Amino acid sequence: MMIPTRPTYHHGDLRNSLIRAALALVAERGVEGFSLREAARTVGVSASACYRHFSDREELLAAVAHEGLDALAEEMRAAAAKHEGPGPFDAVQRFWDYATAYLHFAQAHPAHFRVMHAIPKSEHSRDLMLPRSPAVLAQSAMEALVAAGVVAPDVAGRALLAIWTSVHGLAQLTVAGQLPLDDELTLEAALDAVLRTAMLGAGVDAGLLPPEHPLPGGVCPGMAELVREASQT
Repeated sequence: MMIPTRPTYHHGDLRNSLIRAALALVAERGVEGFSLREAARTVGVSASACYRHFSDREELLAAVAHEGLDALAEEMRAAAAKHEGPGPFDAVQRFWDYATAYLHFAQAHPAHFRVMHAIPKSEHSRDLMLPRSPAVLAQSAMEALVAAGVVAPDVAGRALLAIWTSVHGLAQLTVAGQLPLDDELTLEAALDAVLRTAMLGAGVDAGLLPPEHPLPGGVCPGMAELVREASQT
């Protein structure tokens, strides 16, 4: 799903223009680095005009998060469309496809990704962030692994937590620029490292996993550079 990012304003589309402005400001300053008044100024309208659509900055960010979550779910579904079967192989591949889409989305839409994982201060804003479709897809994918006999029911919750935190942590590191990913091979190798390790730990048969993408040089990207820098000081 292509998400427009330019904060242009067209008559009758102020709500969408404010969302685009918020994304541009988040990309520049971070989630907490702007006001609703600044978003209004970015699209060339008065602050009072914004209140027809958003009561405050947090409500605007909730709309940004909603858009991002919806787009991410769409990309996850599209990525896994070729693996809709009920068997063990398709269940594993579908889970892998979802994780791949998650990482690619984070890299392609870092501002959306940051807002999606900011914690709203009010229950009202949390409700506005719906849908939670990516979480629903992840849960259903784990249930499919259990149904196919790939993961034991008694470890499914622990396995999903381990996989979710591993893939999300990788996405966070890449978005923050803390993990140097030089090309597509390195990206796929990094995902392979965290997801393969977590799934093997959950008891998934190695024969059901995709072909391995080894880490370049067999070392952890980023960590080797940090160790090298420390040894030179």
